[in-house]
Parts: sequence; structure tokens; C-alpha cells
Amino acid sequence: MKKKNILYICTTAIMMASCYDGVEDNLAGGNTMEQAVDSVSNISTAAGLLITAQEQLIDKREHKYQYQFNLHIDNYCGYMCLPHNFSGRINSTFEINDNFASGPKANMSWVAQATVPVMTSAKRLNAEPLGAIANILFSYAAHQFVNVHGPFPYNANKRLQESHPLVYDAEELIYDSIFTDLEKDIAILKKYENNLSEEMKITISGIDKIAGGNLSKWIKFANSLRLRMALNIVKIQPEKAKQIAEDAVRNGVLEESDGDVGMDLYTLYNKERHPLWKISSSWVDTRLNANLHNILLRTGHPMLESFFEKNSADIIDRSGKVSLQTNQGFASMRNGTLTSDQSSSPAYISFSKLSQNFSMQKLMIFKVSEVLFLRAEGALYGWNMNGTPQALYEAGIRASFNEFGFTSDACQTYMQSEKAGNENYIDYYNVFQNVDGVLTIPNKWLASGSNEEHLEQIITQKWIALFPMSLVAWTDMRRTGYPKQIAPVTNSEADGDGSIDPKYGIRRIPFSRDGDLEVADDIESTGLDALGGPDLQGTRLWWDVNKSNF
Repeated sequence: MKKKNILYICTTAIMMASCYDGVEDNLAGGNTMEQAVDSVSNISTAAGLLITAQEQLIDKREHKYQYQFNLHIDNYCGYMCLPHNFSGRINSTFEINDNFASGPKANMSWVAQATVPVMTSAKRLNAEPLGAIANILFSYAAHQFVNVHGPFPYNANKRLQESHPLVYDAEELIYDSIFTDLEKDIAILKKYENNLSEEMKITISGIDKIAGGNLSKWIKFANSLRLRMALNIVKIQPEKAKQIAEDAVRNGVLEESDGDVGMDLYTLYNKERHPLWKISSSWVDTRLNANLHNILLRTGHPMLESFFEKNSADIIDRSGKVSLQTNQGFASMRNGTLTSDQSSSPAYISFSKLSQNFSMQKLMIFKVSEVLFLRAEGALYGWNMNGTPQALYEAGIRASFNEFGFTSDACQTYMQSEKAGNENYIDYYNVFQNVDGVLTIPNKWLASGSNEEHLEQIITQKWIALFPMSLVAWTDMRRTGYPKQIAPVTNSEADGDGSIDPKYGIRRIPFSRDGDLEVADDIESTGLDALGGPDLQGTRLWWDVNKSNF
């Protein structure tokens, strides 16, 4: 492959971070491999690329974050909901806009362009730790992406292949490749953990935006990713899942003393705020979802009061009456709600948006609380997770309260709650969409509960703790069925491609073609075979097995 100008990637990332171009074509401006290089000539360039990769793993740019998560996955998992139809381009939750769905693909491509050159050049530059870090970032991005559509050209991405055809690799192959690579990365970092040159220490300290320049933390990050992936495959490959999970915990995963892996935008980038806050607050493009709203009410979680605002204006219902006066209550939207143009009929614009308190939350990559809940789930299956399900569950709740900035007293009160609330959902615009809440499981560990009840407790509290990491939460929902969610608006699944079973919900996002005939040909030639089913929203991914949890 010919080598091209590396400056394109770096300067584009800087320029795009400073402008807002609306919800337009996410693939414009260098999303293909045409601007990629396959190697770098010096450590300084490699370091710059690794900064870019970290910034685009969970994209800190508001518009790109919107495409990566908020226009679809944030809604599917029950965190947020679209309050208007984006000029008729997406009228309800389950309607697919092919361009909007291109976000996850774009970020996979950008991360590949920023990491592969470092991976291929690291040994030659005597910078093996940088190569291992690059591959951990690539692996994280690939694991995210494979859980969105399913198969994708993993190997083509890893060699920055420009020309079609691009071969779609099966999900099992991608998972196996990531597992293998992470073990290699961990071995490299262990080799250098206590043996870094001063120059390399300075380099890593300078480029590390998410793990504090600490190789030990990168090792634990990689093991934590192995643990997450192991739980993803527990239904399809239970013995392999057990082996990998136990090995990850034995070799060291993130602990409370390590802190989370994430990006403090406010500190690192001159008081930048979380991109989801701007999408919600400045752009009026996302609102509180009925599921998060009702679960926070029924569990008594302080997130609702702290991270969301009450209605910003009088809400006028369909009959023309004021149903909720300004700033008098939290208002949320059910998935599947039919929306309209924000200027001509702004029915849901004044519903609850994210508050200033949320704006300074870190852009999280991996939370310690998630690791604890993963271990709790593994312990529930009888795996050696260095703790009991109850102890790890309670530690996960404590860690999540700490991550969100809530007090230990509030956490203790929360964990002792023996009964879920009975609040129901109210749609202040359309009374015909009112519906009963469904969560009944308490916060306090059920001493005599069944495995199924304990799993529901673990995943429900994990789902809350993950906010706003919607892709991880949606993956858990698909594989476990938890937390129990309020049903979407009746018949709204018909707004999709006709494949969604209302009992099970949307299982994947169809492949994004975005008008590219070569991509469409690749999907037809290898993508569908690798998927093992039709390219529809209701098609289950490889790990998403339709069987009981126990």
C-alpha cells in the first residue's frame, strides 16, 4: 500500500472539533481509507495519532457523538429519545435513516486510521508499548462496532485496505481475534511495566488522555475488556466465557483504587463539556426516555434530580390544555413516539433535558462499577470472580454512586431499599400513551432470591450505572432481557423494517450503505453470509441467543 500524508488525519480531527455542521452527511470529510497511511516514521507522529484515537473511541465531538450513539442506540437502550423528526428524516425510534446509522462505522474507520500505523511501526521505532496501546484502542473500537451491525471487514480495517471488495468477517472470528490480540498486548505491556525508558515514560504520560499514563492501568483496562467480551458470549460459548473471564480477573481488572478509564473533557480541553449535554441542551435533539425516567423513579435513584431538568416550558397536550406548567415536573418520552418538525409542532421539545450538573461528567470508556457488576454476574454463574455475587453487586452500586458524584449516605439509603416504587409513566402531551411502569425488583439484595432475580438486580443496577454508555447497556439488554422496560408505543415497531418482534425489540442496526454501490456489493457478496440471516433489525447477532439465562 502506498503511504500518504499523515497530517490529514491529525489536522482534520482538530478542525472538526471546533465547528457544528448540523445533522448532515456524517461520511463527508475523510471517513474512507483513502486518507490512511500504513506506517509512521517517528514516535512524535505516533503519539499524535494515539491522542486522536482516544478522542474518537467515544467521540468527544458533539456532532459525531450524535451519529455514533444518540440518533439510535441511546434510544434503543432506553436512556434518551428523539423529540423531533429532524426535518422528516427520522419520525420515530425504530425508523432507520441509513446516513444516521453510519456513525458507528465512521468511528471504527477513524480509530483504525489512527491506530494501525502505530501498530505496524511500533517495533521498528522501538516503541512496543505504544503499539500495544494502539491495539487495545483498535480492539475496543472493533468490539463496539461488531455489537452494532454484526459482521464487518475487520481484517480489511486492520490493514487499512482501500480497494473493494472488502470481505466481511464473521462475528465469532472477530471476537476470537480481539481476544488473541488483547493477550498479546497485555504480555507486551507487562514486559515494559517496570522497564520503561525515561523517554517512553514521558511520551506515554503526554499522550494518555484516559488512563493517567499508567501501563498497569492499561493492562487492567485490557483485562476488563476481555471480561466484558466474555460475558457477551456467555450464552453461545459458556465454557470459553468462563475461562476468559476467570483469567482476566486473575490477571487483574480495574479496581476502585485504579479509577475509571475515561476522558475528563473539562480539565483536558479547556472546560469542554460532555457531548451529550450539548446535544440535549443547546441543540434540543434528545430528551429523557420513559424507561430511564421510570426506573430512576421506582428505584429512588438521585440521578433524576441531579442530571435532568424539569420541563422548560408549559406543556400543551393534544387537546390544547396546559398539562404541566413550566418547571413543575420531569417529562419523558416513550420509545416509538411519533414526532414532528421541531419548528411547526414542538410537542416534546420542552420535555426534560440534561442538566448543567451532567455536563462535567467524564467521557467514560470503562467504568470500575461496570467491572464490579460483570464480576457479580460471573460469580452468579459459579465462576471465580474473587467475591460473592452480593458483595460485588453492592460494591458496584457504591462505585457507581462515587462515579456520579453522589454521597455515600445516599448510596447506603438506596441500597437498603426493600421495595420498588409504584410510579407509572405519564405522557404530558398524549394521554393515550400513558402506561404502567414495569420494574418491581428492589435495590436491596434479595437474600433468598433466585438466580434469575439476582441477575435482574445486577443488570438493572449496572444499566443505571452505565449511563450514558448506551451501546454496552443495549448489549446487556439484548443478551439478558434486563432491565425490564416499558413497552414502546403500540405498533411503533411497524415504523422499522417489518422484522421487529414487539416482545424482543430491535436486535441490531442494519448495515449502513449510504448510497455506496461498492459497499452494497460487499454486503451482498460476504456480509449477509457472515451475518447468517437477513439484513434486518430483528436479526439476532451471533452471541444473542434466544434461550433462558439459566
